[in-house]
Amino acid sequence: MNGPPQKQEQDVEQRIAELVAKMRETQQELQSLTGRQSLAVDVLQNEDQQREAEAAREKLGWNATLQRIAGKAARLGGWAIELPEYKLTWSDETCVIHDLPPGYQPTFEEGVSMFPVEYRDEVIRLVKNCAQEGTPYDFEVPKMTAKGRRIWVRSMGEAVRDAEGKIIRLQGAFQDITERKQAELDLCKSNRALRMLSACSEALTRISDEKQLLAEVCRLAVEIGGYRMAWVGYAQDDESRSIIPITHAGEEQGYLSGIKTSWSEDNITGRGPAGQTIRSRQAVVYEDITSHSDFLHWRENAQACGFRGVIFLPLRDEHRAFGLLGLYAGQVTQPGRDELKLLQELADDLAFGINSLRARAEHRIAEQKMAQQAALLDKARDAIFVRDLANLVLFWNKGAERVYGWNAVEVLGRSTSEFLSTDQRTFLPAVQALLQKGEWAGELQKKTKAGHVITVDCRWTLVRDERQEPNSVLCIETDITERKQLEANFLRAQRMESIGTLAGGIAHDLNNVFAPILMSVALLRMNMPDEESKDLLHTLQTSAQRGAELVKQVLSFARGVEGERIEVNPVHLMREILNVVRDTFPKSIVFNFLDKQDLWNVTGDPTQLHQVFLNLCVNARDAMPNGGDLTLKLENVVLDATYATTNPDSRPGAYVVVQVADTGAGIPPEIRDKIFEPFFTTKEFGKGTGLGLSTTLAIVKSHGGFIKVCSEVGQGTNFEVYLPANTTEAAAHQAAVEPTRLPLGNGELILVVDDEEGLRKIARRTLERFGYRVLLAAHGAEAVALYVQHSQEIAVVLTDMAMPIMDGPALILALKSLNPQARIIGSSGLTSADGLAKAVGAGVSHFVPKPYTAELMLKTLHEALNERPGGKKK
Repeated sequence: MNGPPQKQEQDVEQRIAELVAKMRETQQELQSLTGRQSLAVDVLQNEDQQREAEAAREKLGWNATLQRIAGKAARLGGWAIELPEYKLTWSDETCVIHDLPPGYQPTFEEGVSMFPVEYRDEVIRLVKNCAQEGTPYDFEVPKMTAKGRRIWVRSMGEAVRDAEGKIIRLQGAFQDITERKQAELDLCKSNRALRMLSACSEALTRISDEKQLLAEVCRLAVEIGGYRMAWVGYAQDDESRSIIPITHAGEEQGYLSGIKTSWSEDNITGRGPAGQTIRSRQAVVYEDITSHSDFLHWRENAQACGFRGVIFLPLRDEHRAFGLLGLYAGQVTQPGRDELKLLQELADDLAFGINSLRARAEHRIAEQKMAQQAALLDKARDAIFVRDLANLVLFWNKGAERVYGWNAVEVLGRSTSEFLSTDQRTFLPAVQALLQKGEWAGELQKKTKAGHVITVDCRWTLVRDERQEPNSVLCIETDITERKQLEANFLRAQRMESIGTLAGGIAHDLNNVFAPILMSVALLRMNMPDEESKDLLHTLQTSAQRGAELVKQVLSFARGVEGERIEVNPVHLMREILNVVRDTFPKSIVFNFLDKQDLWNVTGDPTQLHQVFLNLCVNARDAMPNGGDLTLKLENVVLDATYATTNPDSRPGAYVVVQVADTGAGIPPEIRDKIFEPFFTTKEFGKGTGLGLSTTLAIVKSHGGFIKVCSEVGQGTNFEVYLPANTTEAAAHQAAVEPTRLPLGNGELILVVDDEEGLRKIARRTLERFGYRVLLAAHGAEAVALYVQHSQEIAVVLTDMAMPIMDGPALILALKSLNPQARIIGSSGLTSADGLAKAVGAGVSHFVPKPYTAELMLKTLHEALNERPGGKKK
C-alpha cells in the first residue's frame, strides 16, 4: 500500500464501512425473499406464480454471491458455534484468512489454539460469557495462521436465541485487520525511531567524548526505542577479525562478555548478523532468532536474556564498516521500511560523529605536538622560521625574535623582503640554488629591527607537499656576527704582520736608495755655487728627506722605531699635546682633558708616544669638520687573567689607559676592520698617506700595549690606548687583587656559563680564590640541567649571551620559568649597548661587558647577591 499510514487506515475503514452496509442490505433482501419464497410454495397454482418463484430463487443466489464478494473484499469471514456441543463452523473466507482451504471446519479447540498463548484464556472467557449470559464481544487480537503467519483480526460474536429465549447458537465474524495494525505499528515504530534520531542528533552536538557518545546512543535506544538491550562494537583488523564490544545499555546480563563475534566468514562466530553487517556494510534484521540457523551459536545465551529479535546497523565511513550498532528486542521484531531507513540514518549520524570526534582528537593531539615542538624550537638560540614560496612568513620562533628583533605577531603573513633587508645580489642566487638542489647553506648579511647589520649563517631546506611539489622553505639562521668579528681580528692581525714584514724589507731598500742621494747633495752644493743650482739641490734634498721620513714611518709600522726608552709621565705628555691642539686646531672644537691623581708612569719613547697621541687627535679633528668635542682621559687600570682571555693582545697586569674620544661622524662598520691597514685612508688624495693609524698601532705594540676602538656612525669614535704601567709589582698587585678591597664570597655556589673554555677556567680560579664555589657549563642546555640538580644551592648564574645549542636569552627564560627569583648576571662581547639591550630584554638587571676584569665581575656579583628579589638592595 502506498501513502501515509494514517491515510491507509482511513481508506481501509471507509471501504469496510461501505461493504458492511452493503452486506446488511443484502441480508435484509435475503430475509424478505426467503419469506416470500415460502409463501409462494403454498399458493402457487398457476404457471405465472411458478415463474415468479424461479426469478426469486435466481435473485437469492445472486445476492449470496454478492455477499461472498463483499466478504472477500473486506477480508471478513463468518463463523458459528452450535451449543451446547461447541461445534465450530467457518465460512470459506474465514478459512482463507487463516491460510486453510475453503470448506475446512476446525474443532473449537483447534480454533482456540490459533490464538497466542497469552490471549487464549481471555478468548475462552469471552466466548463462554457470551454463551451463558448472551454478552456480545468485539475485540482485536493477534493470531497465528496454519502457515505460521502472524495476523491481526477483529473478532466479533453475539448470541442467537430460540423462540423461548434460550441461547442455542453463537455467531460472528473475523475481520483481517493485519494491514491496518501493521500500518499503525509501523507508524509507531517510525515515530519512535524518529525520536531516537532526534535525541541522537542532540547528543552529537553536546558530547565531545567518543565513549560517552556511544553510551548515550545505547541508552536512547533502550529508553526511547524500547529495545531490551543495545550495544556498539568495533571491527578489529587482528588475525581473527574480531568484533569488540565497546559499550552497551539495557538488560545485558553478561551476554556480551559470554559470547564471541567476528566478521570473518571463515569462522562460525562471523556468520551471524554482526559479521554479515560488517562485511556487507548493510543493515541485517533477524525478526525471530529462533527461526535462523545462523544465530544458533548465540541462541541459548540470547534466549536466557529474553532476546527474540535483533537488528544490526553498520557504522560505516566511505571505505568500510568499522563498527556496528546492535539492537535487541524482547519480542519478534518486524521493522518497516521507514523505520529501518531512520535507524540506518541514526547509525550513519553516529558514525559521522565518531569520525568527527576522532578527527578533532587527532587535530588536538597534532596541535599539542606542534605546540611542544614550537616550544622546543623557541628554546633554540637559532632563528628558525618557515616561509612560503612567495616569501610570506608562516612560522617564526623565539630565536628569530631574539636574532632579528621582530616578534611573531609583527611578521606572520608578511614578506621577509619587507622587514629583513638583504642584498638581492646574494639573496636571489641563494634562492635559485635552493629551488634547484632542495637545500642551500651560506652566509648572508641582514638588517635587524634596530637597524644593525648582522651576519647570519643560513641553512635553508625546501619542504615539499604530498605530491612532492615545493611548498615552503624551512630556514635555520645563526647570528655569527661576533664570530666573524673575531675571525676578522685574527685575519687582520695576520695580514698586518705580513704587511709589516713586507714594509720593513721595502723600507730597508729605500733607505739604501735615499742615503747616497742625501750624501751627494752636500757635495754637489759645494761644487755648484750658483743660485739656480742651489734651488734645485734644495728641492732634491727636501724631497729625499720627505722620502726618508716616510721610510721611517714604515719602519715604525713594521717593527717600531728603536728609540730610547725612558720613564714617561703620561700627564706631561698629554699637556704637550694639549698645547699643540689649542694652538693649531679650529676654535669650533672644544678640548677636554681629564687626568687622574697618582697616575702611574709608563716606560717608552716620548717622541713615538707623542706621535701616537698626536695622530689620534689629528684624526679626531678631521672627523669633526664642523666642530665638536675632543676629550682626552687618563686613568689607571689593572687587567686580570679573565680579561686577558677575551683579548688576545692584552696581558694581565697594570696599565695606563689613554682615551681619545670625538663626537664626529664615526667609522662605518664596513671599513672598521681596515683602519689599521697601511696605506688605507678615507681622506682626499694628497691629504693623507694611510700610514697614520698603522704606525700608531705598530708603536703601541712595540711598547707592549694594545688599542681598542668603539665607534658608532653619527655618534663619534673612542680610541683606548693601553700602555703597560711602570709601577712596582707590589703596588700593581695591591691595586688589582687586594682581597681586603674586593668583596669576598661566603661559600655561595656560582654557576658560570660560557662557551669559551679558557674564560670558564679563569673565572673558576678567580671566584674560588675569593671564597665562592663554582659550577661550569659550556652552553645553556647544560646549565639548565645543572640548575635543576642544584637549584637549592645556586646563588647566582653568570652567563654569556651568545652560545651554541641554547644561547643566553633562552637560558635566562628557562631559568626564570624554573625559578622566577633566580639571580642572573648577563655578559656579552658585543658593544655594551647591544649586550645590555639583549640582557635587559631577557629579564636581567645586572650586566658585565666583555672583556671584564676580576674587579668588575666580583663587584657585580656582590651587588647581585645583596639584592632582594624584585631588584631592591638589602
